[in-house]
Amino acid sequence: MLQFYLNILDDSQEQSKFEVIYQKYCRRMKALAWRFLDHEEDAEDAVQESFMKLIKCLGHIRKPVSKETEAFIVMIVKNTCYDMLRKQQGRQSYPLDELEPQHLSVKVNLFENMDVERVFDAIDELSERDREILLLKAYYGLSNECIAEILCISYMTAAKRLERARTNLQTALEKRGAEV
Repeated sequence: MLQFYLNILDDSQEQSKFEVIYQKYCRRMKALAWRFLDHEEDAEDAVQESFMKLIKCLGHIRKPVSKETEAFIVMIVKNTCYDMLRKQQGRQSYPLDELEPQHLSVKVNLFENMDVERVFDAIDELSERDREILLLKAYYGLSNECIAEILCISYMTAAKRLERARTNLQTALEKRGAEV
């Protein structure tokens, strides 16, 4: 299966990075998917879909073997499994496509001049959902489109969740006495 993925990638550097990631994390991805889905075929499908999502975001991975990359991969697999379970149960994600684009504009560099430790402390207070989307945007620098793909949500939902997470972070910072 590795060769299939490597054939998708054009750049030899990306192929090398992907091969390292595949060798290091494939077993863990399968075990995680198996725990969520409880069926071998479904777990294999989830891992394959996760690798395809990973390929789309490969350029954002700095170090193939790191705690950050492992967390990123776990997040992709987990959200792929959740999406598969939703589809199996006949439920779909709630689309926010009816929102006007101007409602989604937020200050991108809202926290750039703040004390880093204060920002991290405030992030720790946020929900897992908010931390997850802020990590994908701020740490990995992913586009909303890529975030939507990883989280198995629509583009508009990703943008709205990011807006909410930033608002919640701003509130948490203000509670800590930070001027935002």
